[in-house]
Amino acid sequence: MKKALPVVLILFFCSWVNAQLLQNGNPFSWNLDLKIPSSGFKCPKIDNEVSIAKYYPESIEKSYRFGEELSVELDILKSAEINRLDDGSILYRYLVSSNGAVSLNFIFGTFHLEKGSLMYIYDAEHKYFTGAYSFLNNNRENVLGTDILKSDNVIIEIFEPKYNRGTSKIILSKIIHGFRDVDSYFAKAFGGSGSCNYDVNCPLGNGFEDQKNGVALTISGGLACSGSLVNNTSGTIIPYYLTARHCGTSTSTWVLRFNWERTPANAICAQTNSTDNNGITTNIITGTELKASSNISDFTLVKLNSTPDNSWNVFYNGWDNSDQETVNEATVIHHPKQDIKKISKALLNPYKTEVNFNGASDCQVWRIDQWTYGTTEQGSSGSPLFDQNKRIIGALTGGSASCSGMNPGSGYDLFGRFGYSWATLSDSSLQLKYWLDPGNTGAVYVDGVYQNPGTPVLDLALANVQWLTSEICDVIQPYLIIYNNGNVNVTSARISYKFNGNEQMIDWTGNLVQYQSDTIFFPFPSLSGGSVTFEAEILEVNGGADNSASNNLLSSVFNYSEVDEYVNIEFGYDFYTSETSWKIVDAANVATVWDQRNYVANGVHSPFMYSKCLPVGCYKLLINDSGGDGWTSFEHASGYLKIRDNTGAILKELDSGDANFGSEIVIDFCLSSLSVDKISENEFQIFPNPSKESLNIKSGGSNLIYDLKIYSINGQLVKTLSFTNGSPNVYFSHQLEKGVYLVNISTEKGNVVKKIVVE
Repeated sequence: MKKALPVVLILFFCSWVNAQLLQNGNPFSWNLDLKIPSSGFKCPKIDNEVSIAKYYPESIEKSYRFGEELSVELDILKSAEINRLDDGSILYRYLVSSNGAVSLNFIFGTFHLEKGSLMYIYDAEHKYFTGAYSFLNNNRENVLGTDILKSDNVIIEIFEPKYNRGTSKIILSKIIHGFRDVDSYFAKAFGGSGSCNYDVNCPLGNGFEDQKNGVALTISGGLACSGSLVNNTSGTIIPYYLTARHCGTSTSTWVLRFNWERTPANAICAQTNSTDNNGITTNIITGTELKASSNISDFTLVKLNSTPDNSWNVFYNGWDNSDQETVNEATVIHHPKQDIKKISKALLNPYKTEVNFNGASDCQVWRIDQWTYGTTEQGSSGSPLFDQNKRIIGALTGGSASCSGMNPGSGYDLFGRFGYSWATLSDSSLQLKYWLDPGNTGAVYVDGVYQNPGTPVLDLALANVQWLTSEICDVIQPYLIIYNNGNVNVTSARISYKFNGNEQMIDWTGNLVQYQSDTIFFPFPSLSGGSVTFEAEILEVNGGADNSASNNLLSSVFNYSEVDEYVNIEFGYDFYTSETSWKIVDAANVATVWDQRNYVANGVHSPFMYSKCLPVGCYKLLINDSGGDGWTSFEHASGYLKIRDNTGAILKELDSGDANFGSEIVIDFCLSSLSVDKISENEFQIFPNPSKESLNIKSGGSNLIYDLKIYSINGQLVKTLSFTNGSPNVYFSHQLEKGVYLVNISTEKGNVVKKIVVE
């Protein structure tokens, strides 16, 4: 019998480095004249139609059940048919049959291959195979999950060289009978997603050429999801992978497939789907190690058992943990219904809410009301949600969006919030920060990076223009974040900034290591009221050119008015805070000027302060309670409301005695032009601003400070200070987390609201 074993072994020892499945060509037996093995296992009859009906989606979750899992305990090496080769090596072959199965894949509860031993899995017709599996697939749990094969008769083949005979251990513990009917290679539901979807290489994907390379299809037994590699702040590659918790936490047998996508020339863009022009199906990682997971924000973070091969060109996506509602464009890259990679976009603002999901009554999520292009479907669960800066802000939990109905792409979707998952829960097994910011750099934004970035990169980036406003709404000050996205320390930068085209310069100095950031404030010139365009651009870094100009320019538009006034609304919600939503409309109830969907967890009664600058005039505050009982509570404190102008004068009030307003209440109020003489614009100085640990508030006149209340940008009261006899100067250590806060200063003449930034 002619065999080329020496050549095969040379290929093996030259090709295993950084690979997950060895590319050694066809299984050994395909070159031999061997019949289908007589040893094997035949599964009990499974009715595919019954299984499809059983797993028809009845909830909002978007994992995709494609197979029935049959538990077994089969020692393959002891039960297999043995074929002895001329050189003393052995081929073990074992047949697994499941009549009518669209596909088969396996979980080995015990898996250990010695060096030199190889395992292949292939269909009985010798059309498709997966492998070779080798000692590189061994792991601490001694388990293995395999990719899917389109066949109901599959052969497991193990090669053992004569010097390693009897040293491996392979026990099959689960057989997954695929019941979804597809007509495609590897039974991956290729061509099975809805026809309103866009392939990731359609023009809709322009600008996301890097980010798509981090997204993979996840196979967890009989369940399919999506997920993404994520970057970290250590400056080294660690193969972390983010997906949804409801995709499973027994991650040691997961199988990840990267780069499964059609080429741009063959991309199908919101047209009838097909099974033509398949993509790469061999970039496979087997096995991951669970690092952190929580159902409160439906996330799971794992570390791959091995780093993907450099030839795959995978990308570790960046992220934003600020959790701010400043996103104006959202993008998701995913594998709907186990199909080839897709992309969807929403030209809408995601907003925070909470849902009862996967055992958590208050799962913290982003909500997207409708997709502008494309949609998501079962199998998209765990896929990354990107903001306009191409950073991950969430992972798909579920929703009602689909291609069906009169408006394809309609229906909502929910994404577990990356910012909530960051460090809200202190246990390292329940948060992302411990793993993705191991050096505790405090990074808020991190961009993505390729696995093999090559030469040193000098890259200073701009991010997130925001505005500070004074208490009378007529002084505004833009500020933005600069951060080091390269791997060279940044010590200086020259930045150009413009207000309505009038250019000025600012020179920054400091020392930012990789992923560190700093806040820069820009002085606001004297301008008449109207629309103000602010632009900032990095011109020089460390005295020379920046290696990456793509993140050097930002702009923002602000509507500047000298006749606007602040309205300050203080809510004391009842126990069931999540039932409340509210908005402010004009007096004619035509235009909405402020829409606030509540995302506060139930049981949080402490006062919440919301502050907004509005044109002088009259408005209606519309409050909705989904529970239908207003803010009444028999077991807990009832709710209340106070609407104040900027001096602190109460314009309207709803006390606990008026809390039983049913499903909705409308409160009218008016803002009039205030006298700045009551409290001068410069009456109080707050410094340093930005602040790190402490604040000094100083009165420039005779006004005394009696109370200070500090609110988060989301309106929650976080600190209160009182001074019985009043004080012209206040100094205190605040111990606040990084972010933007409102400081409400109470005096004899009224109240002043200032904004501060904590670094």
